[in-house]
Amino acid sequence: MSWEVVMHNFAIAPQALIAFCQRGGHSTSAGTLAANDAADERIPVGRRNAELFKRACVLRRAGMQEEEIGVALHSLNLRLCETALDVNEVRKIARSAANQASPVPSDVPQSSRAERRAFNLKANTADRLFAGTPKQVGWLVHRVFPRGKVVVVASPPGVGKSMLALYLALQLTLPPGPTAFDDVRVCFGGRVESRGCTVIISAEDDLEEMHRRLHALAGGRPMPERLHVASLPDQGHLCVIEGDPRKGMQATAAWLALKEEILGLDEVVLIVVDTLQAVSTGDLNAAEIAQSMMNEFTDLAARTGATVMVLHHFNKDKATDKGGPMAGSNAMDAIRGSSAIVGSARAAYGLYPHPHGREVCEKLGRDYAENSVVVGRIVKANGDARRDETIYIRNEAGLLEDCTHEFLRLQRDDNALLEQELLDEIAKAYGEGKPYAASSTSVNGLHKRRHDMPLQFNDLSAKWFAEHAKALMNAGKVKLIRIGPGSQYIPADATPAETSDAKAIGTEESTVQGKRAVDKKTAKRTKARQTGGRE
Repeated sequence: MSWEVVMHNFAIAPQALIAFCQRGGHSTSAGTLAANDAADERIPVGRRNAELFKRACVLRRAGMQEEEIGVALHSLNLRLCETALDVNEVRKIARSAANQASPVPSDVPQSSRAERRAFNLKANTADRLFAGTPKQVGWLVHRVFPRGKVVVVASPPGVGKSMLALYLALQLTLPPGPTAFDDVRVCFGGRVESRGCTVIISAEDDLEEMHRRLHALAGGRPMPERLHVASLPDQGHLCVIEGDPRKGMQATAAWLALKEEILGLDEVVLIVVDTLQAVSTGDLNAAEIAQSMMNEFTDLAARTGATVMVLHHFNKDKATDKGGPMAGSNAMDAIRGSSAIVGSARAAYGLYPHPHGREVCEKLGRDYAENSVVVGRIVKANGDARRDETIYIRNEAGLLEDCTHEFLRLQRDDNALLEQELLDEIAKAYGEGKPYAASSTSVNGLHKRRHDMPLQFNDLSAKWFAEHAKALMNAGKVKLIRIGPGSQYIPADATPAETSDAKAIGTEESTVQGKRAVDKKTAKRTKARQTGGRE
């Protein structure tokens, strides 16, 4: 919009418009928002963002667009704030308010609604919007968590996501040194690419528990001054939003105040919300509530340029399914609450107990404990992302320690464990409607599609896959379904009628194989006629 260009040269808003903002709008329901505000009341530092945002939302509900809101806020900022906010910050507040729901009251005529809903499509053409080379994605953790976006980290309770998030916070805030926090930093399975300020919003652990955890993780290093903690058990609980889902949700004053303090920090790269349920106002299965909360986090990520990491839980019933929540590739669906939670996040990362944790510990020479071996992976991503799995083992400090590379080095020689994992991959592909073809030369065969599997399978030969698929069949764990001359691997307890997609894949493969068989028979008969039956 044009006001972004000329923001530094705003005209002063009319006094009537300023009075409108100060009294909370034209209606009595909106007017209660600022009923106690005097015309000359000054807004102190620490409340500027919250108060201006509140007034901007009133203007938005009155039907104003971003440019109009910006003009009004600029005037209010100069007149009422004890120390005026930066012009760019006022612009962000106006944009954030302009994105709020219910922009036009019901008593505004339909013609006026049409006039106000201007998307400027004539000017917004691709040649203007997307000229030149696109900006590269900025990563907090390379190909795992992007900067300036909301991400969700979900797991069953007690797996260790809070400790892993704290460890990432230390990676970001502790200066380089001769420990795990040196220049080669890895967390959540990827390379940590940022340093800066981090905010932990802890809704469950108090300061004493946070102290114990950080002390165990820091390994004797001094506590970092750039790690900021809001402990809600100590400082008072808050909800992010409030209101009636049927009439509209809005941010709470407590959240807006915390949000402003975060916006006042320099170089924030990570904001952790631990946990989503603990700062919710109601049923997260309700799309209106979940979407409103995620909108607040999205706005915070956009305005700070930081990754907002929301810690959440799997549904209890799905998290305890046999084989873990990844069985049948249902991890994304296992995340608790409305689909708006995952849908609003740029990425979702799942942590769940390894289905073969005891075997993993035996291979690594570690003592096994219940739920001590955990698998982590991206279960949803918009754009580029790692697709492999990370294997963690909980150490004495309670941290999930990345043992993936150590495990893979040893695992390549352990055919028994690999065979079990091959069975898991066959079941997973079947559950997704993309079963593996039995032919070793097929594009849908195990060997041809080995790069769809975890890293430990990527360098294995076609012979290895054929031998161990046969071993699984002999053990009664896998069976074949035939469609024409072609065959596919499916779990032994599956029935062919369960997967129509598999039939389609199989039919295509069968057509190719059948054509080859017909061509061979035709060529043989032709040769026989030409030679009079002699070879």
